[in-house]
Amino acid sequence: MGYEEDRVVYSLVDDQPDKVYFLVDKTSGSRADEYLKAVISRLTKEKLKPMIITKEIRIFDYYGLMNVLNSIIREEQKENNIISINVASGSSISAIAGYQIACMNKGVKSYYVKASTYTTSEKDGKKKRKKKSLRPSTVGVDETYEVPKYPMQPPLLDHIKLLGMLLKIKKTAYDIGLRQTEVIKMLAEANLLGKDTIWAKKPDKRRGTKGTLDPNVRRTFKDNFLDEMVERGYLYADKRNKEVFVFLTKYGEKTFQMFEPRTLGG
Repeated sequence: MGYEEDRVVYSLVDDQPDKVYFLVDKTSGSRADEYLKAVISRLTKEKLKPMIITKEIRIFDYYGLMNVLNSIIREEQKENNIISINVASGSSISAIAGYQIACMNKGVKSYYVKASTYTTSEKDGKKKRKKKSLRPSTVGVDETYEVPKYPMQPPLLDHIKLLGMLLKIKKTAYDIGLRQTEVIKMLAEANLLGKDTIWAKKPDKRRGTKGTLDPNVRRTFKDNFLDEMVERGYLYADKRNKEVFVFLTKYGEKTFQMFEPRTLGG
């Protein structure tokens, strides 16, 4: 929700939704709350009374927006609801996030509302709307159209769960790295490898032997986790002698923030 009225109200009047989520910008100095009140007032005059839910966001925080949008999508998909995202009423960052979420999810569409007039200054906005305080970025609506979507693959839930585990030991995962064996143990304890045991030969503490990983388990980890997560930039792998060390990346951390397990249905 940016500094818009017409591009929000007209599309809602056309669609007649049962429920509306307003993502309200809480960036310091934002006046989004005032615009939200104006929009709700106009919806009431149009005799449109959907369930209204507001979520606080920062309109230029891409990762935060992705997290909130993912959470909303998951909740509404549980009810098999039809979901539409207005990508014209916020910032360019929120438009990108909304469009990407639509591309990642079946049954979710994004739509763009083309304004009649784009105001170029506060004076222009005031003149067009004849209001003393609120000066929307646009006035009037020419057309509304659905944005064509192209499939995008969100992260796998098991990959997100591993990122969450690594974030619990963030300093080690970032600075020192974890031996591949340690990461495999973490996955096995979380039942994410589909194996009853990870050992070809179990470690023996009394004799001081480390044990030997089952080669099939090592291969499963490489094929199902390590290779793709490194390729996507979530992890970095460094081979030292015969041991592989796994590091968490900044992008991996940001990805977890966008797609934490509850937003992927986990």
